[in-house]
Amino acid sequence: MIEIPAIPPGATVYEAALLYAAAGIYVGPLRPGRKDPASSLGKGWPSQTSRDPEQLREWFDGTDDNLFIHCGRSGLVVIDVDKPELLPAILRDNLGDGPRQQTQPDQPDRLHWVFTVPEGLRLGNGLGSIPPGWGDVRSGNGLIVATPSVHPRAGGEYSWPVTGLAPVLPEPIAAALATSGARARKDGSDDVADAVSDREVEAFIDEHTDASRPGALDGRVKGLREYLDECTRGGGNGRHTGSIPFVTGALEEAAAGLYAASAAVEAMAPLFVDAVTADGSRSPARAANEFVGILAWAVGQALEADPDAVRQRVEDAMGVDGEAAFEDVLRNSAKRSQSTDAKKPAGPRVWRADELTESARLEWLGVKHIPESAVTLLTGDEGIGKSLL
Repeated sequence: MIEIPAIPPGATVYEAALLYAAAGIYVGPLRPGRKDPASSLGKGWPSQTSRDPEQLREWFDGTDDNLFIHCGRSGLVVIDVDKPELLPAILRDNLGDGPRQQTQPDQPDRLHWVFTVPEGLRLGNGLGSIPPGWGDVRSGNGLIVATPSVHPRAGGEYSWPVTGLAPVLPEPIAAALATSGARARKDGSDDVADAVSDREVEAFIDEHTDASRPGALDGRVKGLREYLDECTRGGGNGRHTGSIPFVTGALEEAAAGLYAASAAVEAMAPLFVDAVTADGSRSPARAANEFVGILAWAVGQALEADPDAVRQRVEDAMGVDGEAAFEDVLRNSAKRSQSTDAKKPAGPRVWRADELTESARLEWLGVKHIPESAVTLLTGDEGIGKSLL
């Protein structure tokens, strides 16, 4: 469970951000008077929230920005009560006495009630079967402005009357919210698919270990490497934003069982870290934290993707008969190895004219395509299985 830290009176937003981050909570900056994270981080903000001290210093130290908590990525779900007099019984009877944040100083019953998302449940900002009119639910890509930020409309600072461990969301509320579907945010982000917690990332990597087509990863890694090289030469759409499609595609294919998710992470993380630290603008620790943000976003997309559609996409690109042909090549090669005891010469040999004989009949490893004891050049589009073959 996540523990909501006590924010000392007079603490700066930067000091508070460090306390939230140390508790495992992902935060981001908000322009004064705004509640839209895209205004400060851009449209791709869900992959940029952070717990990295270097990043937090850059965002908050010496600025007048407010801060927000990225609920879903922090593993939290928040019951945001705006009209306590309209609170339905299912909430009134189950909110308990856990951590809660007061949103307006002159209205003490307007509160953010904070809970941990139950394991195995993915939540967004939908109300599910809970009657509307009292407030909102914040999880997934939902956010709350957090202490000691100043309320953008009412003025006055947010505050935590109660802090401590955020309990797991009570079962009656969880069951009601489980019927929620994903809702698109105003900035175009999906309130579920664009945000997963560290726990969900770890579970994803542990779960997806199948490798029916491990060679399919090569094309993804090659594409990321070439894109990052292009960025180094001054092209591309930025290392962070441009890396997201490559990592996302890899994790979608890992979820479809083509290769292990851990293999994708181990291959791609060093490429990203090396590229973004090469100019000295980021430390290795900050770059690694940045990649974790990309990874969290990509896992969210992979969990929502249709694995059958992903597998079909790869089959179409690599060729349906590619694996069968590859297995035939291996089988035929093994038979030849077992049927001959010929040894390769230790080095170059000069042949005399009277030693030459009529050329032997051509033997094939792959009939009419790959001759034995000859050079074969494979050409074709990226991602069709050349490296696997």
